Amino acid sequence: MEYQHNEWTWCVEQESLEVVGPFQLEFAPDHIHKANVSGGPPYAIETNAPTLDTLILNARDCSGLFYHVHVANAFNWGGFPGFVHVHSGLPEPVLSLRKSLLPL
Repeated sequence: MEYQHNEWTWCVEQESLEVVGPFQLEFAPDHIHKANVSGGPPYAIETNAPTLDTLILNARDCSGLFYHVHVANAFNWGGFPGFVHVHSGLPEPVLSLRKSLLPL
């Protein structure tokens, strides 16, 4: 986080806040990159306004981090929220993890 913030601060000093935009905290690679394929920008959240929940930027379902679906999907899919988009052939370890977690 510190590295990301320092890089953003440097960019703002070189350009301007209007050009660079608000600080975005990147926290995970996108779903395509996770499949071992070069993907798009990582999942991130904007940090410029306090809010109870925040949208996950660059996510294919435009979900909120807590309220909408992301954390709930993570629990419902054994820690792997991307499996919500897989309709068949789930690996046995994921099925096993799902059975032992309570839905949110």
